[in-house]
Order: sequence, then C-alpha cells, then structure tokens
Amino acid sequence: KKGAINAASAEYLCTAEEFEQLFKSVDRSLKEMANALHSGDISCDPIADSKVVYCQFCPYQQVCGTETADNAREQINWKHDEVFSILKERENNATVD
Repeated sequence: KKGAINAASAEYLCTAEEFEQLFKSVDRSLKEMANALHSGDISCDPIADSKVVYCQFCPYQQVCGTETADNAREQINWKHDEVFSILKERENNATVD
C-alpha cells in the first residue's frame, strides 16, 4: 500500500527489455488496426469475462449492435511468462511495417 514491491506485486513487473517488447507489440497492433480500418474493415470483436460484458461501456455499441456477450471472445488472464512468450512468437511472425 505504500508503493513497496513485494512478492505479490513482483509478478506484474517487467524488465526494460520486456517493456520494449510490449511497446513494440502495442505499436504493431495499432498499425494492424489502422490498416484494417483504412481498408474498410469495421468489424467488431467484443470481449467478455464471467462478470462483465465490456460492450456495455463502449461508445460504439449502437454502431456494431452488440448488446450481449453471446458472440464475445473470452478474456484470458495469462501469466507473465505466457504473455512474453506469445509476444515473442508474434514478433517472429510479424508482417506489418
């Protein structure tokens, strides 16, 4: 509560290299989304978990027509190592410039 790092919070910390990997992944995702929008793809890909349908907070809900979690992807809570393993795999398979 006082800002100290303990065992519980340590699992959420990233090294400088991991943060750079995360930044590159976000940048690549934004480019992919921009390219898709520019090419006319305005499809929605909602996400939900067992407690919340995130579409209820989206200002574009009326545009896409999603009001329930019926067609939503399940939110996955990955562990630290899983996230960076996935990011590394995506980086190796990246095609967006």
